[in-house]
Amino acid sequence: MQKADRILKALHIKHLKQRIVFDLSGGEQKTVKILNAIDKSIIIVSHYKSFMEQLVPTVYRLHNGEISGAT
Repeated sequence: MQKADRILKALHIKHLKQRIVFDLSGGEQKTVKILNAIDKSIIIVSHYKSFMEQLVPTVYRLHNGEISGAT
């Protein structure tokens, strides 16, 4: 089992794995924001800029197979 799956299982939110964050209820979003408390480097893939801005200090963009600088 991958680490992300273990964390989702520990938080009792494994059923939300394939859901888009903005489709989650307010309570579900609060649970997911536990990612902010993880003291490790993590990679998050999302199309939602506002979600990313709340969650991470540095954003890299992948466009046409190339990674652009941090924002």
